[in-house]
Amino acid sequence: MGARRRTRSAAAIATTLGALLALAACTMPPPPHGSESALADLIADVDRLPGVGSTEGEIRQFDAKDDPDNWLTSLRVTADTADLAVAERVRRTAERGVTGTTLQVTLDVPSARKTAPVSLDPMDRRVVGLAGRLRTRTFVRQLWMTPTGSRIGLVRDVSFSDAAKRVRTITGPEPTNTSTTRTTTLSRGDVSVDVTATHPGRALMRMIDTLADDHHVERLYYSPGTTYADAARALDDASGLPAVADRPSLSIGVRPLGDVAETLAATTDEAADAHRAPRTAFDLGSGAVSGWLGLPSTHPSRGMPVRTATHRRVPRRPRGSLQTSTTAPPCSARSSSVQQPPPGSRRP
Repeated sequence: MGARRRTRSAAAIATTLGALLALAACTMPPPPHGSESALADLIADVDRLPGVGSTEGEIRQFDAKDDPDNWLTSLRVTADTADLAVAERVRRTAERGVTGTTLQVTLDVPSARKTAPVSLDPMDRRVVGLAGRLRTRTFVRQLWMTPTGSRIGLVRDVSFSDAAKRVRTITGPEPTNTSTTRTTTLSRGDVSVDVTATHPGRALMRMIDTLADDHHVERLYYSPGTTYADAARALDDASGLPAVADRPSLSIGVRPLGDVAETLAATTDEAADAHRAPRTAFDLGSGAVSGWLGLPSTHPSRGMPVRTATHRRVPRRPRGSLQTSTTAPPCSARSSSVQQPPPGSRRP
């Protein structure tokens, strides 16, 4: 009997805690005054534009815990035409923004004959122009673009070396008046290579081509880091001192490990040899084997003490109707929605 009584007490405590958490969620601050109606009006106006099939959006906090007063509006527009002229119409309509929030816009444009589908930021004319040049290239299967970089899904019959060479020709040299490194990600299957104007070098690109076609390779990811010149142009946010160059890194899931490790240790790292960037680090089998590009394991030089570059992928939020959300569980007292018409239809 005592055990049963304790079980019921525990259940009661759990129920009470759940109710308190739900109440806390319902007391989260509302979005800025007027933002929900402003977003609803913006969605209606964008959805009426020629070439727009559907529009949806949401308002949410950047960080409910540490930055509760900073709000983000995300607007996603799906075009029903492959003509990129729709981007300019969306930009002109959306540039008024949404009251009290920072606006981010994504435009999805479908494929057409000899043009790849593209998802891009229509608010930046340079992004739209570059997307127009890239999506017509035969090596591009799919394209994603933002002001800071792009990701290209490659067709099957192009090498990563060839694609990198073509992308560098189209994007041009790295600008010298900014500390931001422009990066293009080339991807196919489980192989993903971030390309800048200088990285990867030619020797490593040839090696990546070989590994990408090797059925023993389960995954491959390359991050270019930053050059010493890039670091010199940037200030460290914490100390105000010159930033430290990020080390390029190569991560490979492969079996067996030994032959690949020896080959990478014998592969030239042109930028490191020329003292333009830190030496590329590699790891195989989730850290089972690691080393430096172009340096055998017995080499006395282990490179400069710089941090290894990291990469984080943010999961794409599922598409839906206009909603207000925070990091807390959804609360019916704070939720709102605007139903969108089916693709192709228009509001009166």
